[in-house]
Amino acid sequence: MLLPFIKKIQNSDQQTKKFWLIIMTGAAMTAVILVWLTILQIPAAEKDNAQKQPGPSHFAIFIKGLGIVGSEIYGKLLPFLIPGRSLNIEP
Repeated sequence: MLLPFIKKIQNSDQQTKKFWLIIMTGAAMTAVILVWLTILQIPAAEKDNAQKQPGPSHFAIFIKGLGIVGSEIYGKLLPFLIPGRSLNIEP
């Protein structure tokens, strides 16, 4: 199932290869960070609730940061991937 997809990418043009490189790299980085956050939360769950400071969870912080970084990267790479296109992101 995966092998024909990889062969199709190998036989495509350079722009398509770059696009899938960025997508797959981002997916792999996200998976590694999610595993890392899961490992981080195991010791955090063992702490006393009295010592725990109220605040957002690691996962909520990760998702918010991922959205910010993703929109910045998307805005900068869109003209590179699709010539003639741009994305204006206002805060």
